[in-house]
Amino acid sequence: MTPSASIILWIVGLYAAAGSIVALGFAAIAAPRLIGPPGNEKPVHTPMTLGARLLLIPGAIIFWPLVLKRWLGEPL
Repeated sequence: MTPSASIILWIVGLYAAAGSIVALGFAAIAAPRLIGPPGNEKPVHTPMTLGARLLLIPGAIIFWPLVLKRWLGEPL
């Protein structure tokens, strides 16, 4: 494998690892608080099933920088 391919694979692996950590934390802790009824400005704890949390994980892994910004309360 060429050195540039190795570097690209390391970068993708680090991105996926960071995304996995953020996604698992988001699905376990923040998702019920951040995903509420439409038009509601203040956070409301919305009950979520395990299946709904599992469906959020792949998208949160891919878009983890946006998920982390939303979780920390910064505007997107």
